[in-house]
Amino acid sequence: MFKVKSAVLLFLQVFILSLMFGVSASAYEIKADFGLMKFTPVENGNWYQDGFSHTLRLNQPAASLSIYTDKSKDGYQLGLGFGTERKATTDAMVLNQDSNYNANSATHCNGPCGPLSHMQGEGKVPYTFLVLRKTWMNSFAFGKPIWLEGGPCYTRPSYSNTNWDWYGSNNYNAKPVVYDAGPIVSHIDHKVEGRTSATAAVGIELTKDISALVRLVPTSASNSQPDPLVPSGQTYYRGDYSKVSVYFGVQIKF
Repeated sequence: MFKVKSAVLLFLQVFILSLMFGVSASAYEIKADFGLMKFTPVENGNWYQDGFSHTLRLNQPAASLSIYTDKSKDGYQLGLGFGTERKATTDAMVLNQDSNYNANSATHCNGPCGPLSHMQGEGKVPYTFLVLRKTWMNSFAFGKPIWLEGGPCYTRPSYSNTNWDWYGSNNYNAKPVVYDAGPIVSHIDHKVEGRTSATAAVGIELTKDISALVRLVPTSASNSQPDPLVPSGQTYYRGDYSKVSVYFGVQIKF
């Protein structure tokens, strides 16, 4: 499997060696971009339950810093960058028992409604990318040159989740359910194992030094880690997150 970390080290070695052997720093371009990361929400029943109060703040300011080789005569550049964003957050009232939830019923419950818990979560997805960019100087969109880039992307998501009043039971099949634990406050911080996938971006050169771009950023995180404070290994986390987020930004060359 292609290792982005190895590619990053190779890129840095080539960059340092080129400077040592007299290649001008002007042969490289430093770029910074600023914009908005739009996370794709998961389905109803995971981070929230429709019918109960919830707030999802999934559009967050983001930025990245990158270094590119100068354009070849054919318009190609190799780029290495790192990006991150402000934490996305969720805040929801949810039923403790997933099988108690029914999105289609008038009460949003199957039978009597069990107690609601207040769950709050936050997370972010820093990413490192190595891309090949192609600029078409003679192809225009809105009268401006366009470029396209793509390559491997290494992401290392992290998130935390707090349940302020969780109720637990060793017998959720009982009718009515008997809750033998709670309410308790439970909190977990979790770093997801990093993984390599792919990223792609398209941009328009507004001026020689400024581009508008849209980038696809792969994001993947498990939301089903057991909480050690919950009895009998039960978990109040629901579902996995495996989506592609969209980044809209303006890139500036220094």
